Amino acid sequence: EFLKLADNVVFSETEKHLDDLQKAVLRGVWDGQKYSEIAEECYRTEAYVRNLASELWKMFSGILGENIKKSNIISRMRVSCFEIGE
Repeated sequence: EFLKLADNVVFSETEKHLDDLQKAVLRGVWDGQKYSEIAEECYRTEAYVRNLASELWKMFSGILGENIKKSNIISRMRVSCFEIGE
C-alpha cells in the first residue's frame, strides 16, 4: 500500500513510475532497514543507495512541498494520503 501510494504520488507529478531500485529503497525504509541492509539486498554499495535515497527525498520534498527525509517519509505520505482522500 505504501509503495503504491508513493508511486501514485510520483506519477501524478512526473508521469513516471518509480523504478525497481527506488521501490526497494522505499520498501527498506518501510521495513526499518539501514541503508547498508538495503544496499546488500539490492547488490549495490551503501553509497549508491544513500545517493539514490537522497534523490528520492528531494523529489518527494518538491512534490509534497515540505522537507522529506528517511525519518519522516512514511508519516508524511500517510498525511498526504489522508489529505487527498485516498
